[in-house]
Amino acid sequence: MRSVLTLDSHSGRRLVMAGLLLVAACCFLPFLFMGLSRESLEVLLIPIAVIWFAILAISRPAAALMVYVFLAAVSMRCEFLVLQGNKISGGIFFSQVLLAVFLIGWMMRYTARLEREPRASLSLSLPLLGLAVIPFVSVLSAYVTWDPEVSTVHRKLVVQLAGASLIFLAAAAAFLTAVVVKSVSHARAIVTIMVGIASLAFFDVLGLFNTPGKALIFTVAPLAFTFALYAPTHSRRFLWLTLLIPPFIIAIQAIKVTLLVALILPVLFASFAHSRRAFFITLAALIAGYLILGAALGKSPALRVYEKAKRMQDFDRILLFQKAVGTWKEHPLFGVGPGGQFAYLDGEHFYGTAHSLYGNFLMETGLFGMIFLLWVIGAAVLMGWKAFRFCRYPPRARGPDNPEFAFMRTFTLGQTAGFLGMAVAGLFSDTMLPAVQNGGMYMFGASVYLWILLGVTAAFRRMQLEGKVGQAADLNLYSELEHPRAST
Repeated sequence: MRSVLTLDSHSGRRLVMAGLLLVAACCFLPFLFMGLSRESLEVLLIPIAVIWFAILAISRPAAALMVYVFLAAVSMRCEFLVLQGNKISGGIFFSQVLLAVFLIGWMMRYTARLEREPRASLSLSLPLLGLAVIPFVSVLSAYVTWDPEVSTVHRKLVVQLAGASLIFLAAAAAFLTAVVVKSVSHARAIVTIMVGIASLAFFDVLGLFNTPGKALIFTVAPLAFTFALYAPTHSRRFLWLTLLIPPFIIAIQAIKVTLLVALILPVLFASFAHSRRAFFITLAALIAGYLILGAALGKSPALRVYEKAKRMQDFDRILLFQKAVGTWKEHPLFGVGPGGQFAYLDGEHFYGTAHSLYGNFLMETGLFGMIFLLWVIGAAVLMGWKAFRFCRYPPRARGPDNPEFAFMRTFTLGQTAGFLGMAVAGLFSDTMLPAVQNGGMYMFGASVYLWILLGVTAAFRRMQLEGKVGQAADLNLYSELEHPRAST
């Protein structure tokens, strides 16, 4: 404890105090104001665990991030603040509390250090900052303009702050992962944990791997495909391709167009970026799989999707999107605030959400929020593509067989392809940044991995621009080889 706090005593003490205040806000305030009751053991264990995690975050940041990734994957949750319909009934992810403490601590510790880093090292910093702040501006705007007859002030603030926190946590997770990941070995460990848990999630082991756990495999699937593309042997290629089987089975069984888009588009994008031959082979394999599936089912899969969408009233999502646009026109600048559509959509449809990333953002955060969302998506894809090209066409000094470059090249292509696929699927889904009504913190457990992986790509790009990998690092190595006496 002493050695940890002497590392950065002021930040350490502030981190522990922030953790205690956060735990009090998340765990005890709901008891006082909502009349909830939980077992005293849970109340005692959560502060202890959060304080321990705060100390770990100070002393071993990379290890703390990996612990969080594991806990979020297996959905270790204690229910305290879950929003269900119009009622506030209980639950917040235990792992999300840990993430919040982790983010607060590293914001304080690295504020001064970030000022000394190159401006280009975190090209996503400004759009991510806007993405994190705008939801709270929307809450303030909605608080001023909301009709008091629609809802009580208490319910309005709780719902909207919960919705704003989801967006803030996603943006902050990407930003601070970019700061914490300092080497390729850190990234390898994070990806290994995600791939390992994703491979188990399909089997729903002991009930631990529920919806967020299964959703992880849709984030890992594009990575698995790119690792198969660049695998040095056929056995490794086959091993990576087997990870693509579970998400395709889930998507076909669910007959969800958004899931298929989130899988097929990244696969086609990654294969096209790899080579024309890989693209045509992948396209032929997808067409053949479609024909075989149609023959096995006795009906066109596209027709089955259409019939189910019509039967389940999925086409109502188009109407919900139109309703969201209409609501946005009444509040064009900052929207109705995250979760503010309760007053507009409830009673007209079961969901109470536009079920669209862009429809929700436009209605909830207005024009300013939509600008930052599109800026983040565009900047993320462009940054990932630049990081991939940096490693794909290395100068002679780097050497194309450098293992660090091989991993960076493979990872950045898979992450960028997956992020792009989720962005397109977001037209009629909100899994990238879930609406507070559509599962709230529960669904956030499915989307946070996407933002952590985005932060890893940002860290790789920072390393490239700072010369920590690539030509500068390799030239130093060559200099030592050519002049061993000088280097010793």
